[in-house]
Amino acid sequence: MAQQNKKIIVSITIPKSGTNLLSECLCMITGKQPVFVGHSSQGTVLEQKLKKINPKLSFFNSHLIYTQYDESILNNFHTTKFFMYRDPRDQIVSFAYYMIKSWPHVVQNLSFDEIIMLLIKSKKLYIHWPNLNGIAEFYRAFLPWKNSEEICIIRFEDLVGPQGGSSDAIQFKTIKKIVTHLGLDTEEKKIRAMAQNINDYTHKKIYPVDKVVEYQNNLFGGSPTFRSGQIGAWRNNFKEAHKIAFKEVAGQLLIDLGYEKDFDW
Repeated sequence: MAQQNKKIIVSITIPKSGTNLLSECLCMITGKQPVFVGHSSQGTVLEQKLKKINPKLSFFNSHLIYTQYDESILNNFHTTKFFMYRDPRDQIVSFAYYMIKSWPHVVQNLSFDEIIMLLIKSKKLYIHWPNLNGIAEFYRAFLPWKNSEEICIIRFEDLVGPQGGSSDAIQFKTIKKIVTHLGLDTEEKKIRAMAQNINDYTHKKIYPVDKVVEYQNNLFGGSPTFRSGQIGAWRNNFKEAHKIAFKEVAGQLLIDLGYEKDFDW
């Protein structure tokens, strides 16, 4: 545990792919608090922020697009890295709802269907990433993190649990994977207690992993930016035109990520 406290935990997520879900999990396991480093904290900016963080108290949340330089920075700081992604169709739906709520000036005069279509095909709404044109380029800018040295890969669908449409067993296995990657105690009763209580909201406090059997916490819906977190929500929001457009620009992306076997969906 002492050695782990010297390492900086870095959570890298694609926006609207479970950032708060993974953050709450890391808080609950370690007792540390998240520091969000922004959308553009790369290169020397990232390096300076890493120098300032206290790894005993805090960890990094980031939407860090992959570059070899930033990967080398994280490796030089002896970080413990996590990367989380989600079915990009569900990510688009979550992003669209988020924009309506939090970026109304960006999507004014646009219908919900138009927002989804622009997120699929255009660079217009990717205001923090102006060089990325549509969902395929957006995802592929992050995906090289999957191949980074000693990084723990987490799928949103595996952590969200039964309230999000997954299962207790998959959620348990994923929490255990996170705890193991952190180099912490993996005693089964503690992991199982965490998995059982993860969706039962009673109060929002953070406890270290050795106290997990003494409290209840909630990953599901604990953030003001967390909307519903349902697996497969795209099916209730995509029109046929959206499906056609998505297959054209990002059908192969779904296959590469393992969310579809072919274009017949």
